[in-house]
Amino acid sequence: LSILALMAYFFGKEKGFGLAAAFLIVLIPTTTRFLGPAFAVPVALALVFIPLTLLILNQSMGTLRRPLILFLICLGLLFIHPPTMAIVTCICIIHSLIFLFLRSTSKSRYLLPLLTLVIVALVYMIMALWAPSAIEFVLEEASDSERHLTLPPIMNTLSDFGFIPVALFVIGAAILAYQGTRFYWTMLLSVVALLAFIQLYPHFYVGPDIIYERGWLYTYVFMALIGGLALVSLGQYAKSALNHSPALAFTVQFTAVAFLVIVALAFSLRNHLDEPYYHMIDDNIYEDFLWIEENVPPEYDTCLVDKGMAWAFAPVSGKFGYYAEIAPNPHPEGRSVMEFLQNGANDTSWLKDRGIDMVYTQGLVQNDDLVEVHNNVYLLIE
Repeated sequence: LSILALMAYFFGKEKGFGLAAAFLIVLIPTTTRFLGPAFAVPVALALVFIPLTLLILNQSMGTLRRPLILFLICLGLLFIHPPTMAIVTCICIIHSLIFLFLRSTSKSRYLLPLLTLVIVALVYMIMALWAPSAIEFVLEEASDSERHLTLPPIMNTLSDFGFIPVALFVIGAAILAYQGTRFYWTMLLSVVALLAFIQLYPHFYVGPDIIYERGWLYTYVFMALIGGLALVSLGQYAKSALNHSPALAFTVQFTAVAFLVIVALAFSLRNHLDEPYYHMIDDNIYEDFLWIEENVPPEYDTCLVDKGMAWAFAPVSGKFGYYAEIAPNPHPEGRSVMEFLQNGANDTSWLKDRGIDMVYTQGLVQNDDLVEVHNNVYLLIE
């Protein structure tokens, strides 16, 4: 996120809100669902290309370098994180359509937007040739509401970001609409489209589910950029309202901005500190794992545990965990583990085939060969 904050600074530097945008980027919620247990996920790097794309669209519209640079960005994102590539190409399409249909005296009114659209199409053609099965999978999944990820809806998104940053975003959106430049409309329509999708998806499950899962991250980036503009604009409005007294104007401007920054940071830090990043198990489960280490005979060495809490099982219990995975799309063996536990762990042959002699589950167990020896701890009796 530090690179993202730096890119946000460069994006807003020319118009004077670079520092404000970079500050709000730092407040973006980081959760295990958004960025994984260690934040070492492709989307963390790919987010950098959103302000970079906006910067290029704003700075290089009058040159032929823009389509080439955008092509390289999209091609890179194809290999880094295709969902972000989809967002970047949508931004490019919105920007191009605005320049095509709004009046312009520039000679490049048609040429550059059309070149940008051609570049976008070329990237998807490359993807279709390189990974046709991936496109087929995405299209089938996006059109079938029964194939969406079985994850609960994302909740508390605005409060996690902070109500002051959200209020700044709303004010900034009003400023963008009022000023009405073509580039500002690109930003505004892009974030509105994102918000519309992530609000509608949980009701209809139509569209790529990964865009919903990552959609709030993209939205937060836009909200930070637009909110940064609002933060600086509010300070400027306060200063201009008191231009008869420069000293008072500076004091009011500095105080207002400092107050908003400090309050926003305080609430954001509280939310960040309350986030259970690495708490995969609670105290009761931890005690159960310790009991296994101290009381289960050494001949019982492989345990089947829910694949999420299995990450903590081996380090605490000293026994092998059969399968550990935290992913919205589990591998085939992960799905097999889930089905086995959901069916009451009733298939003894399934356990024996995999060399499993112990089960830890908080769910119902319907198997006479599994004997409960402690809370949720079952041993396979031969």
